[in-house]
Amino acid sequence: MIWPCDTADSPPELVIEARNLAELMLWGLSGRRLGICEYVEGYYPPCTAECGAPYKGADGEWRNRVSAASNCCRIPLRHAPVVSIEAVTEWGVLLDPTTYDVSARRYLRRRSACWPCEDQCDDPPVEVIYRAGWGYPAGTAVVVGEVACELLAGLAGHPCKLPSRAVQIARQGVTVTLADPEVYLDNGLLGLPLADAWIKAVNPNRLLTASRVYSPDLPRRATEAGAEGPVPSQSDTVEFSWHEADPVNKEVLALDGVAHGWLGTYQAQLRTGPDSASPLVGAFTVTAVADGPDVRLRFVLTAVESAGIRHGTYYWDAQQVSGPTRLTGTARVLTEVTVLS
Repeated sequence: MIWPCDTADSPPELVIEARNLAELMLWGLSGRRLGICEYVEGYYPPCTAECGAPYKGADGEWRNRVSAASNCCRIPLRHAPVVSIEAVTEWGVLLDPTTYDVSARRYLRRRSACWPCEDQCDDPPVEVIYRAGWGYPAGTAVVVGEVACELLAGLAGHPCKLPSRAVQIARQGVTVTLADPEVYLDNGLLGLPLADAWIKAVNPNRLLTASRVYSPDLPRRATEAGAEGPVPSQSDTVEFSWHEADPVNKEVLALDGVAHGWLGTYQAQLRTGPDSASPLVGAFTVTAVADGPDVRLRFVLTAVESAGIRHGTYYWDAQQVSGPTRLTGTARVLTEVTVLS
């Protein structure tokens, strides 16, 4: 981290707090996607008689001999991309790093062997310590310093450049109109030139959290939602975002949705709050189409419908007509920021 301000006269505890808060704020505004963490996880490779000998395909990827087999020769680690494997133990015995490697930055593969299987509830036979995540890009140290300096000034009771609630200042007969701070905040910006440029570079679509990818090659999380079947997302809610007056066309994939009755007619209302009694601001047009065993739910707003919804955060749910509520989510309507110099 690079401090562009003088911290020599500042209390050390305030300097530490300003730095920690700056890092937290930028991590959140990056979409919570950046940063490398260390994980300690146990794994229970499944036992199956269908597991054939592993082989290497023409594309360089290792696979099991039988297409329906479980991942007996490679373990899909829960966090990706994998940066490094720190240690692997098998039944409590530390393995030689030459006996395993990582493929596709996610799969821990055992060389010339399969991982031990375990169907019981004892301690996991395989324990992995590894580091995974996306590193911060070049220039981040300067941006953290810019934000930390302004936070430090604010914590010390001095003027700072972070947006305040003031929208107009009058001095000596001159009135200056400031940019609405809510516009900056609603668009995930701080009103600081370097920080805002960094945020736009690392999170141009203003995501609140990392995107999720659905793939038949990835293990499916065991979820339970009563007799209605599993929800299609790894999170409890689905997040949409778009700009004011832009047409909306979003899609959610419900894995194994056909078998669990996800086909049908839906209604999806947008409300100002999570309560069903909250005022309505609009409604998606929802279509459900089968895609093999899965169901694709498409949520649509025309440009005219979208123009009637002001920037802000809203709540929605997708309910089958004469059926259950299948999905709930949030909708973040963004507005463009114009900076006048």
